[in-house]
Amino acid sequence: MDSFSFLKEQVDKPLLFFFIAATNLFDIAGIDLKIFQFIHLFIMGWMVLSVSSNMWHVPRGFRSWQVIVLMLLPLLSVYSCQVLHGQAISLSLIVYRMHLGWVIYFYLSQKQIPLSVIAKTVFIVGLGYTLITLLQQITYPFAPFGSRTLGSAYSSDKVGGVERRMGFWRFMVGGMYFAIIALFFCIRNQISHKKIIVFLFILGIVASGNRQTMFSVFTGIIIFLLFSRNVKHKFLISITLCFGCVFLSLYADAIFGKLANVSGDLNGGRMPSYIFFWDKITNSSMSFWMGNGLGSSGSLYGQEENYYDNFPVTPSDIGIVGTMYYWGGLYVIAYIVCVVRYLLSRRLDVFYKAILFSFLVSCPIASYLWEFDGFMIQGLLFYLCDMDIVFKKEQEYSIYFTQSNFDNNYLEEL
Repeated sequence: MDSFSFLKEQVDKPLLFFFIAATNLFDIAGIDLKIFQFIHLFIMGWMVLSVSSNMWHVPRGFRSWQVIVLMLLPLLSVYSCQVLHGQAISLSLIVYRMHLGWVIYFYLSQKQIPLSVIAKTVFIVGLGYTLITLLQQITYPFAPFGSRTLGSAYSSDKVGGVERRMGFWRFMVGGMYFAIIALFFCIRNQISHKKIIVFLFILGIVASGNRQTMFSVFTGIIIFLLFSRNVKHKFLISITLCFGCVFLSLYADAIFGKLANVSGDLNGGRMPSYIFFWDKITNSSMSFWMGNGLGSSGSLYGQEENYYDNFPVTPSDIGIVGTMYYWGGLYVIAYIVCVVRYLLSRRLDVFYKAILFSFLVSCPIASYLWEFDGFMIQGLLFYLCDMDIVFKKEQEYSIYFTQSNFDNNYLEEL
């Protein structure tokens, strides 16, 4: 793609609706969660009906079996949830619906929406997240968007209403992962004349206050800049990064000190969750391999409030360990194997490897295999990776056959 050429494309309106609705309209406050759940069901039905005539048939070379496995494995937790926690299978199946976010993979495969159109759609959603997050920094306490904004269940437990970190209010507006992918698209497309947009995306991600996400995105960008064939001045970039790393290692405490007290965050927040739920995971082989499932509000399991040393604990706060608690070790292994297969593919562009790697780096804390939008993001990434690999294969075969025809013609002339 040429510099910012994807912004000239038409938006795929159904896809834009899917993405924005999956974020719960950027996590707007004051609307009953059940309304969004019905919207998600509508989206799932729309996608399934759109591809129902040929849902499981995808273009040749696409690894659809991976997506099918990752969609079906969590069904094991439906059974284990009943055995371990007494939750009815019917309630667990209702909760399971979030995994149908993976269906976006088959929707995109059937519709064969161009990459440039997908990129623009992701860009718009990511920009929406960024502008809302930054504008609410100015308009606070008027801040209607975010799962941790005023009026949310989370903020009611915080002194002062909303947590403040690194100088930003942490509203946790929905759509951050779209902003991350949009940032990578912007950097890939050499937007030297649009640096303000890149800066806004970076600022929006920093404003989330999620240190692990910042680190993982920064790592992914470095990988792309250093290993992409289309990036110039790699030596200068390498020298700059080396000096930057040395500077940060020498003055990390002075720069980040109180603002990024990770050890305090672990001891006071996530570490109790890690200890508590890892003990639950290893309590039985069924829990370890099949998971415990997600509690429904209609069951006693879903109404439990867990504490460890008087600290409230939750699986959604501890990334891949929380994922393992919910969906089991088999699911986690299957997902990591799929991602590693992509990372080791010689045909996959380093651009997509950088994005996948950034997600993998953040998995100890980030819970992106969670909720409808998280699975939709992963389905989107898997589709983009498969599309790039298949495109590279077609290029190789085209070159091979062209060369073979040339050799045959040359021999005939001789």
